[in-house]
Amino acid sequence: MKILMLAPVLFLFIFLNTACDKDKNDDIPADECFVQLFDGDNYTDDHFTIKEPGEYPDLSNLPGADKNWDDEADSFKSGKKTTVTFWTEKNFGGDSTTYQNAAEMPSIDEPRSMKIYCQ
Repeated sequence: MKILMLAPVLFLFIFLNTACDKDKNDDIPADECFVQLFDGDNYTDDHFTIKEPGEYPDLSNLPGADKNWDDEADSFKSGKKTTVTFWTEKNFGGDSTTYQNAAEMPSIDEPRSMKIYCQ
């Protein structure tokens, strides 16, 4: 009898949990220009989205970010109209890697500066 009473509650919990588990890019159209940084590999943990082109020589103070992203981003996604270049050092120093058009990297070396271009 107790199991039958718990069944509706269990169903509701599973339904609501699944409905709320949205992809972290659902609110950003893929054809826009953006770079979404994630603090964990495989697009997990804290994330921050930059929706404008620009040069960011120091990721510790990104406009609108609520935390320091210097040497923190472990993965990223970008929009179809986006080209992003990451550097291993601040002020565009060290090694660089460029990604274009809807790039998704589940694991990257934590960048310290970047440039975003929109097409």
